[in-house]
Amino acid sequence: MNARCAKCGACLPVCPVYRQTLLERLSPRGKHALLKDGAADYSWASVRETVSACLQCGACGARCSAGIEVNREILDARAQNREFAPSFPALWKLFGSDLAWSGASALLRALPASSGIILRLAALSSSTADGGSHLPPPAASPLTSRRGMARFRSAADCARKKSGKFTGMKIAIFTGCVQNLVYPEIPEAMARWFPGADFIIPEHQCCCGLPALSAGAVKPASNLINRNIKAFEKARADMILTGCASCSYMIQKWHELLDRQDDKQKALNFAERLKEFTQAADPAIMDGHFNKIHGTVTFHAPCHSRFSTGGAEAPENFIKLITKETFAKMEQGCCGHGGSFSIKFPSISQGIFTERLAALKKTRASTVVTTCSGCLMQWKTRLSGADCPTEIKVIHASELLSS
Repeated sequence: MNARCAKCGACLPVCPVYRQTLLERLSPRGKHALLKDGAADYSWASVRETVSACLQCGACGARCSAGIEVNREILDARAQNREFAPSFPALWKLFGSDLAWSGASALLRALPASSGIILRLAALSSSTADGGSHLPPPAASPLTSRRGMARFRSAADCARKKSGKFTGMKIAIFTGCVQNLVYPEIPEAMARWFPGADFIIPEHQCCCGLPALSAGAVKPASNLINRNIKAFEKARADMILTGCASCSYMIQKWHELLDRQDDKQKALNFAERLKEFTQAADPAIMDGHFNKIHGTVTFHAPCHSRFSTGGAEAPENFIKLITKETFAKMEQGCCGHGGSFSIKFPSISQGIFTERLAALKKTRASTVVTTCSGCLMQWKTRLSGADCPTEIKVIHASELLSS
């Protein structure tokens, strides 16, 4: 085994996949050994499964005292060998086109089943592969469609008139895939938190590139990045707002995937103006306008918040300020979504979510709040078939404000 790994096993209890399978080969140190020392003792099918069975949550890297980032090693392996994580060049071009974003409801249903997160967005299957809960259908009108933009503009204008303010602040919304195609009501909810601001949803924006990067498609991911930078340059916004912790995480990494120095600087400038919703919204301003939620409220922290620079403390405090004495802290962990992971490994994904459900039951909460589109989708779809003593409501943090 590579000398940097001391075989201490600290990564084992924090790896959601290992906890479900108890297979050394699927543990972080097992994956590290396979990638660094070779795969002569394994069949090709086992090697492919090992490289594929990673949620990219980052828990192992955060725990490793030697600083080994197995999730980054997995990404490198996927990028170097397309057999590990097949990608479709035409698919990523499509995902970065206006056609896909404006005609998503009909178009995405024609995409190949192995397209990972796009499969989930398009709800190509009526249920999960393990017979679990139904997947959410695409919204009737994606946010970036003509009808969706008109609906958002009407809601934003109504909120500004209701507030009686005009601050002159211009906020551009980075929709992300899920909020554009499945939950367009979330950006509408976010806009209500900034009374008096002028909102714009830049045309020609597209996926943040995280699904492509996770599949090892580095060049297509950089193409998506450049397209987004160009789209938002025209907006000339004071702030760029996103409602997804995973998009925020990816955007902070954009500059690492670009070659030209001026492109890197543009990506850094973009990231400097970017705010995840809970970083930008001020509960004090909206005090007295919060939704009256009956029962206890808890927070599911996305992995991309827990193991990135910002941490999950800020969004949790945001929710605490609003819910006050009705808030109950939940033991944190991965929900099992991981983009295409929940499609490729539905049984493991379900097992990981079952751990989250057990943690939720300890809080006795009836409302789960999160800040990641993927986590939101996982909780909504998996809970519908779960054994819960009461009906559990899952919402985005922006939906804590009354309409």
